Amino acid sequence: MDARMSGLGTEDVITLAGAAGVLLGWGIFAALGRIRSERPAAVIRRRATELAALASPAGSLEGMSGRGSLALPITSSAVAAMVTRLRGRVQDLGGPTGVRRVAGAATGGGVVALVLLMIAGQPALIVLPLLPLAAALAAGAAYLVLRARFRRQFLDGFPEAIDLVVRAVRAGVPVHVAIQTAGSELSGPLGRECRRMSDALALGVDQGEVFAGAADRIRLPEFNFFVVCLELQRETGGPLAETLENLSAIIRSRAEVRLKSRALTAEARTSAKVIAMVPVATIGGLLVIGGDYLDVLFHTQKGHRMMAVAAGLIVTGQLVITRLAKLKD
Repeated sequence: MDARMSGLGTEDVITLAGAAGVLLGWGIFAALGRIRSERPAAVIRRRATELAALASPAGSLEGMSGRGSLALPITSSAVAAMVTRLRGRVQDLGGPTGVRRVAGAATGGGVVALVLLMIAGQPALIVLPLLPLAAALAAGAAYLVLRARFRRQFLDGFPEAIDLVVRAVRAGVPVHVAIQTAGSELSGPLGRECRRMSDALALGVDQGEVFAGAADRIRLPEFNFFVVCLELQRETGGPLAETLENLSAIIRSRAEVRLKSRALTAEARTSAKVIAMVPVATIGGLLVIGGDYLDVLFHTQKGHRMMAVAAGLIVTGQLVITRLAKLKD
């Protein structure tokens, strides 16, 4: 064991060099893309494209969502279109720093996977293909975290925003002015989305298209209810204030049910996390104690397969418990 860990072999050096080259190339590509996107000509072109999409009846919804065909580069392809859509979605969820967070998570996942695979003594032919997979998994986990945080922050302030609109409507203030006021007074994702809707309405975009674009970005049932209420009131008339008050009460009741479900499943989720940490704590204790107890796991093919199967079972169990404890909308 000491001889094996005392130095790096040829395959280890090739693996480290290849991984460093991949990370360096990705960093250079990301830096060049950021520099190119921040050029004055690119900023002006992007702003003109957004204004043209907002002014066009056929492209206003795409311009509001930030993922329309006009926003793609001239030399676009299927991969470029997919990357553009994903980047727009991440920006919708995480704001200006969302892309950097996902990129940082992908880089960190690749580095952690490289270290773990090097410690396990895997050859370069196995390490190099697994690095992009680990980076993709880390980026996907970061995306899920951003989406969960966006949902939580949006729903925490959404009933108060509806109450603000109700008070404004009862005072005789138009809906678009009430949304503008909510955007100036609220912070976080809710305030950001209200400001985007207010800016689009100020440019003369149809109210239905603005709300449809916001619903496509937000993708929450509660906001879809709000959009439906506004559209029905605009088409058929009726007391908007009372309708929105009922909607606010429904959203609060849904939040209470969600909190109750989390409280009822808290014991099971906590037990699952404790059970999942037992193997990790056991391995850590054995490493601290010393000896060759874990050599069969780290330095044999059977041990590697056993650890892979154990990790897969633990992750599968956690996913199943999380899925069972999650309340469907």
